[in-house]
Amino acid sequence: MAFSDYITRILIYTTVSYPIVGGLSFIVSSLYYWLFLERKDMPRYLEKGTPFITILVPAHNEEASIESTIEHLEE
Repeated sequence: MAFSDYITRILIYTTVSYPIVGGLSFIVSSLYYWLFLERKDMPRYLEKGTPFITILVPAHNEEASIESTIEHLEE
C-alpha cells in the first residue's frame, strides 16, 4: 500500500467519524447536564415547585378602567 493511499484512508475515516463522535459527545454531555447539573441551576423560588409569575398589563391613559382590570386579574 502506498503512502498516499494510507493518508487518503486516514482522511476519509476522519471525515466520516468526526460528525458521529461529535454528535455522540454532545448527547452524552447533554444527558450528564440534565441528570446532575440542571437542578442546581434552578432559581431558589422554583425549588418548591411553585412558579413565580409576572403579568404585564399594557395601559396608556387608562385611569378610568385600570382598577376594574386589576380586580378582574386577581380573581
